[in-house]
Amino acid sequence: MTLCVYREPFGFTPRVERHTGTLAEMVARMHLPEEFAERGVVCVNGHPVPRGVWAMVRPRAEVTEVTFHLPPAGGGGGGGKQVLAMVAAIALTAGTAAIAGGSLATAGGWFAKGSISALALASGTAAVGSLLLGALTAPPTFGSADVRDTPESSAEGNVLAANGPIPRVVGERKVYPPFAVEPFLYFDGQDEVVEAVYCLAGPHRLRDVRFGTAPIHEMQSVEYQTREGWGSDADQTLVARQTKTEQLQAELKGYTTQEDNQSALDITDGIASALPVPQVVATRIAPHEHWLQLVFPAGLSQGGDTHGDQHVRVPLRIRVRREGTTQWLNLPELHYEGASLQSLRATIKLVWVPTARPATTQLEGWLGWTEGRIANPAQTIAPGFPSWQAHSWFIGSGAADFLNPATVGNTRVRNLRLTRYDATVYLSAPAFPPGRYEIEVTRGAGFKRSEYNPITYVYQGEAGNGVYDLFKYGLSGAVPVAPHGLNGMSDRVMLMRSVSIWNERPIPSGSELAIIAVRARNRQLGPLSVVAGGYVRDWDGGTWGPYTVTSNPAPHLRDIYVGSLNAAAVPAGIIDNGMMVGFRQHCIDHGYTVNALIEGRSMIEAARVVAACGYGQPYVSEVWGVIWDRDRSDETPVQIFTPRNTANFSWEKAFPTLPDGFLVTYADRTLGYEDRQITVLRDGVTVASRLLEQVTYDGIDTEAAARERALFDLRQLELRAVYYKFDAPAEAIVCRRGSLIGMQHHSFDVATAAGRVVAVDGLTLHLDEAVPGGTGRSIAIRQEGIAFAGLVDGPDSAVVTLTHAIPVEPGALFTAGPGEAGAKRMIVFAVEPHADLTATLTCLDEAPGLWA
Repeated sequence: MTLCVYREPFGFTPRVERHTGTLAEMVARMHLPEEFAERGVVCVNGHPVPRGVWAMVRPRAEVTEVTFHLPPAGGGGGGGKQVLAMVAAIALTAGTAAIAGGSLATAGGWFAKGSISALALASGTAAVGSLLLGALTAPPTFGSADVRDTPESSAEGNVLAANGPIPRVVGERKVYPPFAVEPFLYFDGQDEVVEAVYCLAGPHRLRDVRFGTAPIHEMQSVEYQTREGWGSDADQTLVARQTKTEQLQAELKGYTTQEDNQSALDITDGIASALPVPQVVATRIAPHEHWLQLVFPAGLSQGGDTHGDQHVRVPLRIRVRREGTTQWLNLPELHYEGASLQSLRATIKLVWVPTARPATTQLEGWLGWTEGRIANPAQTIAPGFPSWQAHSWFIGSGAADFLNPATVGNTRVRNLRLTRYDATVYLSAPAFPPGRYEIEVTRGAGFKRSEYNPITYVYQGEAGNGVYDLFKYGLSGAVPVAPHGLNGMSDRVMLMRSVSIWNERPIPSGSELAIIAVRARNRQLGPLSVVAGGYVRDWDGGTWGPYTVTSNPAPHLRDIYVGSLNAAAVPAGIIDNGMMVGFRQHCIDHGYTVNALIEGRSMIEAARVVAACGYGQPYVSEVWGVIWDRDRSDETPVQIFTPRNTANFSWEKAFPTLPDGFLVTYADRTLGYEDRQITVLRDGVTVASRLLEQVTYDGIDTEAAARERALFDLRQLELRAVYYKFDAPAEAIVCRRGSLIGMQHHSFDVATAAGRVVAVDGLTLHLDEAVPGGTGRSIAIRQEGIAFAGLVDGPDSAVVTLTHAIPVEPGALFTAGPGEAGAKRMIVFAVEPHADLTATLTCLDEAPGLWA
């Protein structure tokens, strides 16, 4: 029976069967794709057989194998992907770009544009770049220092941008999550309260939440809720609104008076410059509410007197204009009253409601927002000013034109609520439809409540007793004066913040976001940290079933491929499960872990770093998986290549200046994931010169792991500096990137031979090529795999004797020579298929010294 081999184009695992009969009968029995009859190729010992004679060709007993192929899509002759180019987006240096462009090209092809030697030499300008471009296992680095996922760059005080990436933890580590929306600072009485929501992408285990170094559960006046991020989790209820804040800290400027006369206005630059100056702010688009937060930094008092008859009031007028219109609409005039030398806090709230509201008050001892007015008479004091009136929306039926605790029952004012700390103005269509508004705020003259009559609006002011427009001036003789002198008056007003509010939860219900919601009273929110672990499905021995928190790279790599956070998730059916399970066990056996914060990275970037933490590399083809670097001293090559089954063999080696070592930066777990830098020297270097290179390892969080990885990468620069390249026939189908192969060539050792077995007589083999004589020889036979045996010492001869029996039949390929059959052990770095079913293989040294 003849060995029959078929593998899907670029697939991993070939299907191996044994059949007899003609080639046409074998095609029928192999259950090949329907199009095979039209496009397929059948090879006997690597040689294609014309389709027209399949029914007439019956392989003889000495035939080693029959292989079945479907030509890959696309052209040949170099049209395949060069794997090196897949990571070439990493910018190195200007010198690197020039070299890689072929500026050092020679007539013989050395350093030609795009060649492996050019890329390797170019990367010699930056050794870490060399490893990223041309190593079998690239370092676990994102390759850009300005996007380090540290507390400073990733979270502290940062708010997610619209449509921006949300961080995700792979493994478990301390992180500083970003704000999901802007924090909301507001006044609650005389307290200042902050509400904030932090988030991470996908379900996470959340523990040890802290502000700075203080555990959050031990902090007074701090409430918090956490949500792991499962779709079935209950919504957080602590923060139920979103806000957009404009930090102003602008003084509402009052009157400007002369230095030697605190009543007379300073009209040096004109009368207008001495009057109160309005501040203009704007809402966002259609907020449900808009708050103006005010502070009286020195309280309100006259000459330091805070007795009842010395209560001081400050009037404010607000008018609004909807975006796209020209008409300003007056809101009620508001009076804030106080008698204190301490800082006072107050808020004006504009709230959009569906219908009108009655006027109400809830005051304590005539303090706070004590009066709201809808109309004022004309000024009777010279020079006289016209009357003022609010918009009709605020005018109802009744007697009094103002609202205070004494007029609630008979006031004409409506759509206004006054409390000690808040003045709430209710707005509604058609006069005030939701939208974007400009808001103009003007303060008036501070005055003593005891000298004011709210019914008549008469005030005993600087120009005599009469009606004043508290935002204008009077004449004392010919001198313009403020309604009330500023001498001894403490009435400064600061507009601290302008806040648009939407009464909507910051995070939609059912979202797969891990959330920490916080409300703190009279506390400055420092950086919030949490030990977060991303949940992933882990292998339970039979399936990727239960969700758990693990630092093993394999489950996280699979989650990057197929998880719900990947917008273009790979179908689970094309994941090579054997590779993923094997990689998982490899990481367990060697203690490899990944603990990283991933943000703003492509799927392939994230997969590369996660795999690299386990000394692996993503494998992306018609099936997806991972290959990993390891000590293969006990493994047998999957294929032997000799001059009999290869062509155009060449090797390339660059001779860059190697660094003496690396300055390695990593986030140290023992230091709370602060960045730490260590120096790792190359083998044989005891004292570092200035030739050190900087490298940042992402996902590695211990000094031991960082040193081990750095030493491995430094050794790669030395031990895998040669790239071997050759063309192989269809039998290269058994190889893929990462496969261990054997390569025999006279350029390695002249005391070698390669060919085919002619006949087998027990332990004696008759070969078609003489094997150089000597001692310590061995032979490798490719017969349903690779088998090795020693050779009995003897002279040069085409007849050799095995030291022990191995599977061998006539026609089998052999290589023989000193050591391991004279074959150099290599690892496939890249496979470039061609349309004629041949492939160009690029290989690297096995380099067992990497693991010494």
